[in-house]
Amino acid sequence: VGDTLTCTSAATDADGDALTITYAWDDGTTGNTYTITAANNPGDTLTCTATATDPEGATDSGAATALVENTDPVMGAVSISPDPAHNDDTLVCSASATDPDGETPSIAYEWSDGTPGAERSLTSSTASPGDTLTCTATATDADGATAVGTASVTLENRAPTLALRILPELPTRHDVLTCDITAYTDPDDDPASAYIWTWTVAGATVEGDSSSLSGVFLPGQTVTCTGEVSDGRGGTASATA
Repeated sequence: VGDTLTCTSAATDADGDALTITYAWDDGTTGNTYTITAANNPGDTLTCTATATDPEGATDSGAATALVENTDPVMGAVSISPDPAHNDDTLVCSASATDPDGETPSIAYEWSDGTPGAERSLTSSTASPGDTLTCTATATDADGATAVGTASVTLENRAPTLALRILPELPTRHDVLTCDITAYTDPDDDPASAYIWTWTVAGATVEGDSSSLSGVFLPGQTVTCTGEVSDGRGGTASATA
């Protein structure tokens, strides 16, 4: 489709007369050129007939043919949503394709892990932050010709959350205080990989990095515990009690 055919011929006259050559195509159009359009199907045979005419009106004709070949489809944009994506999303791959022959190509999808179909449902047991998933879209026309396009998305990490309390809740001056984790949650289901503890007593930072603090405390002193946790992928959370 889109190609322009040119029909050429040569003729001689035994009388030495100048000849006029005209051209006609099998769909009724005339002229020595013919542009293939979507109305011409792959496999069609186009015939050009050349007719030579001398000044006395005598004629002779000859013909040539050309076979219309299939044109490959053209893949448009391929995209994945949502973007950014996380490891509990359902990814959807979308693509568009056209065919110069006027057909509507079918589109098939496959993910990089071998899963077929436009949708890919993720869980924390099958995907992790940092994973890159690629969707391959293949457009196929009625004659089996194909065009391929791809899109990729890298799963983003989400930060965890942390909640703390100090036990005992009503301490005395000789108690050992413990910074107790009441909640750790990670949207990506990553476990906590490390904790950093900081204690202050009456506004002064106490040396050490432990979830427990012992000493002799004075009545009325305010003791604060701050904990920071990492999910092992760069996400952190902190809380103070």
